[in-house]
Amino acid sequence: MPNTITKIDIFPLRYHVTYWIGSVVLWTLFVLMTDGIILEPFVNKLCYLPSQMLATYAFLYFLIPYIFEGSWIKFIAVITTVSYIASVLARITKIYIYEPVLGFDGPQESIYEILTQTSKLMTQYMLWVYLTPVITSLIVLVIIHLREKTRLEELKKEKNIAELKFLKAQVHPHFLFNTLNNLYSMALTNSPKTAETTSQLSSILRYMFYKCNQPSVTMADEITLLNNYIDLEKIRYSERLQVTFKHNVVDENYKIAPLVLLSVVENAFKHGASSDLDQPKIKINLNQIKNRIEFEVYNTKPAKISSDENSYRKGIGMTNVTRQLQLVYPEQHTLNIENGFYDYRVNIIISPNIKYIAT
Repeated sequence: MPNTITKIDIFPLRYHVTYWIGSVVLWTLFVLMTDGIILEPFVNKLCYLPSQMLATYAFLYFLIPYIFEGSWIKFIAVITTVSYIASVLARITKIYIYEPVLGFDGPQESIYEILTQTSKLMTQYMLWVYLTPVITSLIVLVIIHLREKTRLEELKKEKNIAELKFLKAQVHPHFLFNTLNNLYSMALTNSPKTAETTSQLSSILRYMFYKCNQPSVTMADEITLLNNYIDLEKIRYSERLQVTFKHNVVDENYKIAPLVLLSVVENAFKHGASSDLDQPKIKINLNQIKNRIEFEVYNTKPAKISSDENSYRKGIGMTNVTRQLQLVYPEQHTLNIENGFYDYRVNIIISPNIKYIAT
């Protein structure tokens, strides 16, 4: 339980004043509508207000914290003391203010008599005095709980946004490093494909630096990115690589989180096409119907065991994809990875109608 005193202090003074004025007004209106009188309940509420305020702030600042701290001896001592003082205060205000203002005749008890009539104070005044503190404390605790919940949700959201930005940033240098290596090799051999590769890279980087800062992009933009990336890789691998990209998108304006699909495709090229294979194959299928997206990437791989045989699961690529999906599509996606002897397959389904499963 957070420090209640600290939490109460977050309420400005005007809130306290407004609350107590509101309690007087509401009580007076309630009696007015039920009994048709206004002066008596108004004066009665004003007279009880000091004792109720005393009991209320004792509740909020001491009794509730003691309960959550398990300090039962302090709790009993404080509640007994406050109950007695508040009841005495309520009795004094009733006899010396309430009854004279309303013109009630009767013998007035002395202060000494009021102080010594413990049983009368407890039976006639304690319930009335503590009704308001209990209700007020419940209201305040609910408000504090809701504020704390909102604060934690905002912190979690900010953390997720920061983490998502970090994951996106990981893709940029990772991809750029690989492509610049390719360009360097082409430049050394004076390859005629250098200019075309540079143009393709420029298009992809513009997309990454400008559109990927947005929380989502259209399917049309994402398909364009994938096509540019595949074309760039085709330049690198020439006829050695067999790659197909099929897409069936019903709504090209449908929004999707950027870079998630690219990371899967990049992994396929990195660990499939770049491996020691004579004829590497990569098959990419993207389907979108209404709000359901199905994305599958298949690639061949060498059978020999390498030092990074689990890089799909542990490397930047798939770890990045898995975490992005968890952040952007919590409980709205499935991720299935099939690591075969000669091939590798990643299947992603994004839909708000499915529960999150990752294998």
